[in-house]
Amino acid sequence: MGLALPKYIRPLSTLQAITRFLTYLLHHLNKATNRDGNGCSNSIAPAAEKRCLYELLGLSLDCSQDEIRSAYKKLALQRHPDIGLKMKGEEERGRKKKLEEERMTRVKAYEEPEWAKVEEEEQVDELEEKEGEKACNKKFKSEKQWKNHEQSKKHKAELRKLGVTPRPGLYVSTKSSGSHS
Repeated sequence: MGLALPKYIRPLSTLQAITRFLTYLLHHLNKATNRDGNGCSNSIAPAAEKRCLYELLGLSLDCSQDEIRSAYKKLALQRHPDIGLKMKGEEERGRKKKLEEERMTRVKAYEEPEWAKVEEEEQVDELEEKEGEKACNKKFKSEKQWKNHEQSKKHKAELRKLGVTPRPGLYVSTKSSGSHS
């Protein structure tokens, strides 16, 4: 024989079963979302719901249809996945540019002051002097050679004062003398 149905389930026509199921489903969905059949919240009065929508659009309750339409279009553009991203991208680029400008002004504020640049130049001069000393140390292998060199420089300077130009092996006077042979 066939399957025995419980007593609480009565055979219904297909149309009646669909209608009851949809009513049951709609009832439980409304309870779950706390909404009545019109889509309004049960906890908020319909006037308050309208006020919330007006506030969402940034409008007052006594605004015109044109204001509602333009506010709706503006909000729709902001929320649109393609167009809204372009607007956000432009805002983001502007924000990044502003941050970069602020960073550059901070960098300029922390640049080296003039006295630090002078100190740096002095350090460079000192390094050049040390390099010159190293070159002299390579040229003169001993302290005795260095002293001989210094003594020779002094001797040549004294000869210049006297008007004599030092030449290797021969000293020639630069002063004009009365007779030349």
